[in-house]
Amino acid sequence: MASFEQFVLKVKPALDIFLRAPSPENLERLRNELQHFNFRQMKVFHAQILAPLVLKLEELNGANQDLMAGILDCVRIVMSKLYLEDVQELRTLLVIVLKQIRESGAITTRPNLSEELKLISVQCIAEALRRSNSDVLEVFYTQTSAMLLGQILLSLVEFIEKEKYRKLVIGSLECLMTVFYVHDEAEFTDVVLRYQVADTIFIFLPKIVTVLLKTSLADEKLGDTLKSAAIKALGRVLCIIFDQSNNAAIKCTYDKNDFKTLIGNIKQYKGDSLESDADIFGNKKSQDHIEERLKRMQGNGRSKQWFKATSKKLRTIYVQTNILRSHESVRVRTEYARMCCTLIDSCAHNLEENFLLLLESVIAMTEDRDMNINKMCQRTLNQLQHLGNANECIFDDYAETLFDEHIAKLPRVINRGVDVEQYAELIFLKGFLTNLSTARLHCLFLVPKNLEMLCHCLLAAVDMKMTRDLLTAEYAIREIVEADYVECAKLNWRQYKYLNSERCVNLVKDICGILGNSKGVNRLIYDFLFELLVQKNEAMNEILLLLLWVGTAADIKGNKSLDMELVELLIEEILNDKHWYLALQPDASWRLKVDKPTDWFVDRTPGLYESAVEIRTQDVDLDDERDVADASNNTMVYQAASFCLVSIQKALKFAEVSHLIETHTDYISYHLNTILKRTPESSSAVDILTVVLQLSSRRALPHLETIFQTIQEECSKSQQNENINAFLRAFHAFLKHITQWQNSSDADVTAVPMQIIDDAIQNDDHLKNWLQILESSNSFIEDGDVNVDNENIKYTEIAENSSADVDMIDESADVKPQLPRHIDMVKNILNQTLKFVSFRENSQQILALECLICGLPLLRNYEDELLPLVHLIWSPLVEKFRNGDVIVLNRCFTLMNILATYAKDFILKRSLDDVIPYLKNFLIKSAHHSRTEKITAQTQEHKLQVILLKSFANLIESIQIDGKHLNEIVESVSLYLAKEQPKDLQALAVQFYESLYSYNGPLAYMTLVKRAHIINYKDNVDKVFRNWLK
Repeated sequence: MASFEQFVLKVKPALDIFLRAPSPENLERLRNELQHFNFRQMKVFHAQILAPLVLKLEELNGANQDLMAGILDCVRIVMSKLYLEDVQELRTLLVIVLKQIRESGAITTRPNLSEELKLISVQCIAEALRRSNSDVLEVFYTQTSAMLLGQILLSLVEFIEKEKYRKLVIGSLECLMTVFYVHDEAEFTDVVLRYQVADTIFIFLPKIVTVLLKTSLADEKLGDTLKSAAIKALGRVLCIIFDQSNNAAIKCTYDKNDFKTLIGNIKQYKGDSLESDADIFGNKKSQDHIEERLKRMQGNGRSKQWFKATSKKLRTIYVQTNILRSHESVRVRTEYARMCCTLIDSCAHNLEENFLLLLESVIAMTEDRDMNINKMCQRTLNQLQHLGNANECIFDDYAETLFDEHIAKLPRVINRGVDVEQYAELIFLKGFLTNLSTARLHCLFLVPKNLEMLCHCLLAAVDMKMTRDLLTAEYAIREIVEADYVECAKLNWRQYKYLNSERCVNLVKDICGILGNSKGVNRLIYDFLFELLVQKNEAMNEILLLLLWVGTAADIKGNKSLDMELVELLIEEILNDKHWYLALQPDASWRLKVDKPTDWFVDRTPGLYESAVEIRTQDVDLDDERDVADASNNTMVYQAASFCLVSIQKALKFAEVSHLIETHTDYISYHLNTILKRTPESSSAVDILTVVLQLSSRRALPHLETIFQTIQEECSKSQQNENINAFLRAFHAFLKHITQWQNSSDADVTAVPMQIIDDAIQNDDHLKNWLQILESSNSFIEDGDVNVDNENIKYTEIAENSSADVDMIDESADVKPQLPRHIDMVKNILNQTLKFVSFRENSQQILALECLICGLPLLRNYEDELLPLVHLIWSPLVEKFRNGDVIVLNRCFTLMNILATYAKDFILKRSLDDVIPYLKNFLIKSAHHSRTEKITAQTQEHKLQVILLKSFANLIESIQIDGKHLNEIVESVSLYLAKEQPKDLQALAVQFYESLYSYNGPLAYMTLVKRAHIINYKDNVDKVFRNWLK
């Protein structure tokens, strides 16, 4: 259909119907027709459409905001399909649309406007300006339009600042960029038009910049989209206002003399008063003279004096926005980086001293995590650096001033602990050191003051937090496994006082890496830090950590570029004895509630072990001190030592830690023998043996047997009380080692296929033998007389031999068979360990119980050795149950369950009399606690509940409990089926009844039926019944 026909047959009727009867339905019909009409072929008709719509809009005059918004949308559709070629049409449309949201000359927009009307008005203004050609815009952007543009800008700023409707705020930001002719479709190469736009509306810059800054730095709940749009608008507005495109210096660029001039003006610049006649930033004193001042500003234009005065006021803007370089959002950082780079590229000469602030941000963001931002800033920086002499860095002469300014405020930033501030400063320092020429970097740190300030700032950044966690000790015996390496590799002992994020820690590490890769500078850093160690500086851990990061620096490609001389110095210092024998117990001041403990933590060991572990390309000798630390009961020391040991294993390319230990068995044995000969009571030797037993395979045991016997003899001496814990750990390690050996041996035997004779084949062979005997019976009878004498002789010899064998059996009946060597050692250890169960110290009780738990199953095939031990164990075990120490009780019940498993009914009567009543009462009392109190952590009581519910069924079945005692136990466990109990206890109670079903199903059923009708128990009871039916 031709455009004329379409207009006459569809568009015009729809318009007439709406004008006669304005309604949402008629308006929607008109809107649809306008969307499908081709205005490019029939441009003359837009007047016949726009004029009636505008008149209808005036007629409504706020009576129906929905219809008004619809009419404006129709106007927007018409404008979007053609270009405005008459400035009067543009001005008329802008006035009409503006009138819908703002009274002429009013300070604020109309009250009670719908968000839809505001949004469509903003979109209409933006569309009108976008669809005007450059000739129309050149005529429009003059001083005669300044008042209209001012009213539009004030409305947009009000929407951006106060509105909550996100779509409206984003639309206002886009419209604002359109008014300034910096929207995405603008012709950025049209220098004349951009200059004209800037000269017309530059007087409105203060309010616009203030609101855009507020939006850019708003709370994170505002969203990244809005913040990035505000930063984009801020950068583009500043760029068009400060653009030097028309300036005589358009072909000029910054050189070293310009930088020297800027540097010379810094002090005077900072000291100047902020008051000025050119100040239009909302000073209350100037409000009465605002019109006069605006006219004066318009008359003078963007003069050199205006640029200087405005730059002074904008310094606050640039200082506050530099925090955006540490923003988490890539979109926000990208827009901020683009803003800085564009201003430097296009507006350098008009920015005055603010150029240096933008340059700092560009330098910092050359180290951004996002590669696009990194490349953008690097490209801008390269354009500056390679002007003139390509071998010189353009800000080399400014390096010391820039360094002094930032290094002076870095300690305050670190101490405040605000992550975004820390990141902004640290990433600048990293970018500064990266982009500074090598020669200038070396000269900078040849100045003692600069070197000292930098090192002290880095030490402050990695200042370790002093917490009670570093004193946490475990009574339980650990089983060292390589899986611990994953947890230890998290370096949990590194707890920083001021750095709260991983990204800031990584920045400090990167800075140390840059210094470490700079030949000469790394030596200066090392010399200074070693001097602090010689002076016994209290920041010992921090110094060693910096030495580690500087000495093991990676190059830009991530490859290790180690200075072996520095590495050797570090290892030599770390292996110094003074670092390995430090007290880990707090003094009395730690028990006081003060923020700064006095001296107990001046020497704190965790952190030393990990200082050497990242050096993985050297040949490293296994040092006994790693094994001593691995045996430590201090949690953090143990984790650090485990991390160190596995790191050494990986550095030496061993597949497992056990291979490392076995390879160095002779070395370890030699040192152990040396220590024991010199000081037989040494606990260090015991600790080393403990770790070796846990980490080595069974092939290493023969080499250590003599050493172990020496330790066993030392333990029997009464004066060795202070080393009991070490001895018990060694015993436990040996028992664990035997258990592993026995399990692996059993697995090897099981893996060997055994020859099994089929019963049918065997019976068939027996049948054939009997048939042969019967067939030969005749010949046997015939030859009977001949063979009688021979048979008599044989029977006589057999009888004599039998009587001799009986005599030998009688003589040897009282001789016990000799026990295997390892079983004999286990028996001796358990007898020796037994006495420590009754000791007062909890740690010794727990270690002794752990040994018994590990050792008794090894005697399961030797009943004559097991039962006497059970008899000896019973009395101290019952005493522990009566004392009620929950920490010890966890191990006591575990041991009780083992006794029941292997001794069975041997302990039935004494269990029912001495232990079962206590366990039953504990289950009842603790059930009340766990039901009424919300458990937020795994308490010792909760752990004991878990152990009891998990193992009680095995105990019952092993010693064959029945009758009243069984009924009481089952009733006690039923309390944990209530839904108020913790989820894990409910699940264990359900498992208990499932296990009990095969032992005494009727009793279990009757107990559950009594609680099946109670709402709190119904779900778990039903679950048990369903599981029984499976």
